[in-house]
Amino acid sequence: MDILLSFLLASIIFTLFPGPDLLMVLSLSLKRGYLKGIIFSLGLITGLSLHTLLLFLGWDIFIGDNIIFIKTVKVLGSIYFLFLSISIIVNVKKNHKESISPNSKFFIRGLIMNVLNPKVSLFFWSFFPSFIFTNIFSISTQYLILGSVFITQAIFIFSFLAFIVDTFSVKFHNVKNNDFINYFQSLLFLILSIYVFQS
Repeated sequence: MDILLSFLLASIIFTLFPGPDLLMVLSLSLKRGYLKGIIFSLGLITGLSLHTLLLFLGWDIFIGDNIIFIKTVKVLGSIYFLFLSISIIVNVKKNHKESISPNSKFFIRGLIMNVLNPKVSLFFWSFFPSFIFTNIFSISTQYLILGSVFITQAIFIFSFLAFIVDTFSVKFHNVKNNDFINYFQSLLFLILSIYVFQS
């Protein structure tokens, strides 16, 4: 039980660390409202679920040392994030209103953001083994449990922060109309593109 609590604490700290996922949830909630932020978060969580499933089924069996596969995913992910970065700038220049976009767009964006980032799986692969907590269950089963804990706390934190940020933005009405947030999101995707592509 102590190991699981330690894992929960470590997971919360990691989730609260200002990485691309958290910053995108915050900026999207600030600009488009908490609902869009939560839907985007659900996409991220679904991506985390797929990475957890991969860990549960066996990373070595499906990927292992397949360098070509990993590099292909990195290139596809990098191109996708670069496309998002450029498209945001184009929309700002053309005064397109992203607020009319369907909710599914934000879910898919969050999903692809994690699925096309193989470093998430690599992180899970290096992070989870340190928290194996019992001899009763198989390691694969424990990975599934740890993944469930990580995913549960992540969706609670993302949803809570999305609501808080949206509440803040309501008090400052000009925030939602400020293009700075769009440029910030574009910069985040550009950084993520470089991050995923680098070896």
